[in-house]
Amino acid sequence: KYGKTGGRHPVRMDATWILTGLVYASRGKNIVELGTAYGFSTLFLLMGKEDGAKVWTVEFDEHAAEEAEKTLRGAGFKEEDVTVYHGDCSDFLRKWVVNKPIDVLFLDADKTQYGKWYEQARPFLRDGSLIIADNVLFKGENVDCRAECQDFVDAVREDSYDMKILDNDCGLLVAHFNMIGE
Repeated sequence: KYGKTGGRHPVRMDATWILTGLVYASRGKNIVELGTAYGFSTLFLLMGKEDGAKVWTVEFDEHAAEEAEKTLRGAGFKEEDVTVYHGDCSDFLRKWVVNKPIDVLFLDADKTQYGKWYEQARPFLRDGSLIIADNVLFKGENVDCRAECQDFVDAVREDSYDMKILDNDCGLLVAHFNMIGE
């Protein structure tokens, strides 16, 4: 079910427990995931969240969003735990109606849009917000995410302290947002 369905590749297994641990350690209350696919990575974000925290996950593909909803509800997560938003990530960020800071931002969708989404999310990030992005080093037959993500990586590096890219063949970027100098 979580395989390469519909041309989508779920987050690598070596990154899933990292996601859980990072969310747990962040103690974040507002967790935003851009790129749900079928909800596999969302499950690991949810496993790391504290009581009272919430995950908002965004998926452009209607079928994938419906499947993610079924997966998450089937796993026992309720609306107060997670909301699956079907639509464009930019639209979601423009409509961020919660009007609260984003404590954890996880990007795992169209790599060419990471920079744009980061700039849109930036006003909602607080000092110490956690930024995670998957596949920033991935290079495949028809795609070079390293090149596509370079402006995004540079922007995050400039805005953060303690940024690392874990080289798990795909590259998992992890950074803390820094508001000093704002």
